[in-house]
Amino acid sequence: MTGPRVCVVVVNYCTPKLTQACLASVARVTDPDATDIIVVDNASSPSCLEELERAAPGVQVIASSRNRGFGGGCNLGASFARGEYLFFLNSDATLTEDTPGILSRFLDAHPEAACAGSALADPDGTPQHAAARFPTALRVFAGRDLFAARLKRLSPWLSERLAFFHDPEQFDAPAKVDWVVGAALMVRRKDFQNLGGFDESIFLYGEEMELQKRLALRGRLVYFIPGTSVLHGEAASSGGEDSPQRLARIVAGHRRYYVLHNGLISAFALCCAEVAGSLAKCVVWGLLNLLRPSPDNKRRLRWHTHYLRALVTPRSH
Repeated sequence: MTGPRVCVVVVNYCTPKLTQACLASVARVTDPDATDIIVVDNASSPSCLEELERAAPGVQVIASSRNRGFGGGCNLGASFARGEYLFFLNSDATLTEDTPGILSRFLDAHPEAACAGSALADPDGTPQHAAARFPTALRVFAGRDLFAARLKRLSPWLSERLAFFHDPEQFDAPAKVDWVVGAALMVRRKDFQNLGGFDESIFLYGEEMELQKRLALRGRLVYFIPGTSVLHGEAASSGGEDSPQRLARIVAGHRRYYVLHNGLISAFALCCAEVAGSLAKCVVWGLLNLLRPSPDNKRRLRWHTHYLRALVTPRSH
């Protein structure tokens, strides 16, 4: 195939500086002959759009007439893409190596796979959760705060049933997983088109899990590639990790997924399990904060308190 094989799609919403840093990192490490770059501005503001166009020569900037959400913005960008692979990259992420090239070569060698995701790390190098299992009542109850992934040392059976996220350091070779986090996600363009792209009824958070669930239902595989790493300022583009708007979006996205893939009755059970788990975590971290006050315990208590509030009083878009 001649021309670009990979199209990098970045969605911007009111974060021009973050997006510019992201684009600069892509241009620095990728092969320009093999890589297209598309930025979708999700109806930020005229000044934001102008700033992006000035700062990113050679990058195709697409202005959306409305804020379509992350999945909708990605769909719009993908509709202009060429090449065999789509690489969706968060605007608050930066590349330190040619991750699109690494992932595309892996998919070249594994035609049974439709999707591959990179390892993720905080800007200081701390590993982030980047691969996960599909939700069950036990998993949404346990969440990540019980450190369920680390229970594998004690009981693989218990870990498999409680761990929503895989331990970031669990894998030393490419591994088949249920789904990978969408901050640095590569999908075959043909598979993406066959599915109709991301489900735009999920505005933000959960759209990548839903897409990969549909891939799984078609028998297509997803791989996590641990030998790569993308620096990701988690929640930097959405107001901070415990902002009410972000948490409300997470709740809405997850509930939409539950309805789409579990039906109303099972979705209700999953929602109840999530509320019960969140309440239990508030109690646990509240007691720990009383017995052993620390900034970390206080931060965790604050996050779970805010998340519980979002669960019981969800907001609309």
